Parts: sequence; C-alpha cells; structure tokens
Amino acid sequence: MVFLVHEPEGYLNIRSQLWVMALFVKTPYRSQGVGRALLGACERQGRRLGYSDLYLDTAEAAGYYAKLEGWEKIGSTRWEKNGLQLTVMRKTLSGNIPDPK
Repeated sequence: MVFLVHEPEGYLNIRSQLWVMALFVKTPYRSQGVGRALLGACERQGRRLGYSDLYLDTAEAAGYYAKLEGWEKIGSTRWEKNGLQLTVMRKTLSGNIPDPK
C-alpha cells in the first residue's frame, strides 16, 4: 500500500508538494519489485497531476530509496510526534516511467 498526498506544508519548509506516505509491502511480497512498482505508480500520477518533484520522509529506509534511480537525500529533521530522526528525500519527475508489464 502507499498513500500519495498533497501536503500544504511538509518538512524542511517544502510547501504545496506531493509526498509519498506510508509505503508498506507485506513481508512475503518484499524483494519482488512491489515497492518499486508502487513508487512508479506514484511518479506517473505525480506527472499527470503536473508536479515536477516527489518527496518522502523515512526513518529507516533511506538506503532502500537511495538504491532506486533518482531519489536523493535533501535533508533531515525530527518527527514532531516522537522525536524520531527522519531523512527527507526528493525525486525529480522528468521523462517517462514505463507502466509495469
């Protein structure tokens, strides 16, 4: 599952942008490209909606996103609810992403 949300005010003063929220793949389906396919769908939808960038924050999976093409770390912050350290990442939405086969 994944949520794609327009956030009026995200972390690091990023305003009125599209954020990937709550990407989760059940354990039996991991390492099969499901997460990559969900992110690809988010990217295609972001382009359709006219966004030039896509953002996310993560406490534990920055390494996963860094392995995927185009995701870059742009900063870090603390989650206000529990003080957890978050990595904030961005992907520029350029070019075409093929639909999954």
